[in-house]
Amino acid sequence: MAMQSVANRSEEAPAIRGSNHDLWIGGKRVLTIALDRGTKGYPPHAEQCLELNNMIQGLALAAKAAVYQAENDTAGKSELATQSIESIADAITLLSQLSVAVQREIADVEAGRV
Repeated sequence: MAMQSVANRSEEAPAIRGSNHDLWIGGKRVLTIALDRGTKGYPPHAEQCLELNNMIQGLALAAKAAVYQAENDTAGKSELATQSIESIADAITLLSQLSVAVQREIADVEAGRV
């Protein structure tokens, strides 16, 4: 898992401009993104979380399909399906963290903290 908190406000982020969010992208790698007034479409909107959550649900369905394929593959190539499941799981984790980051930024904007 990540070496540092994910989708949490970074201590270095100036509150007036928005905030940074750390997203785990696999292994020991973390990607820091900024959601601030310098980004296009700031502040974020709740509809964006809905879109992210729809992507997450689609990936979960794809993972189920890959598991089904791996369990029912008579050609003996289930390792290919297993590899895709790992990638799908990583994408689900990343998108869910991004959704949390957007929700936290929206809450901060609504509370007047940014």
